[in-house]
Amino acid sequence: MAPVADTLARLIGIACGTSAEDQPDAVRTGRLVDAKQYIVRHLADPTLSPASVAAALGMSVRALHLLFEPTGTSFARYVLRRRLEECRTALLGNPVRAVTDIAFAWGFSSLSGFYRAFQAEFGVSPGALRSAAGARRLRTDRAEPDTA
Repeated sequence: MAPVADTLARLIGIACGTSAEDQPDAVRTGRLVDAKQYIVRHLADPTLSPASVAAALGMSVRALHLLFEPTGTSFARYVLRRRLEECRTALLGNPVRAVTDIAFAWGFSSLSGFYRAFQAEFGVSPGALRSAAGARRLRTDRAEPDTA
């Protein structure tokens, strides 16, 4: 089925004005986009796994891993990075929400694992990031002249 889909994608590309050489991995690229979209939609699910994504997309786990291979980022690393980015956004956007609540809301099942991964990714703990952002906001608020 994959060779047929690839051929069809190439023919559509040619019909739209590109050459067949410009479309070497059209199906793989499309499947990767589908996988990433599925991941983003289910990012908060702590049971998100290669098996669940592969099943939802109708492919094998091996095929899913092969989609990510040329990107230089594994499936697991992609999911982790996206979750950490969402956690950072939530930490900065809602300074009163508990770090624990944010971590679990974005699919982390271990608080110690979350803290380790966050520190490794951003070079600072979640609390320190939030404190630094609060200090910056405070300095900015004091520096702005009162125009009222």
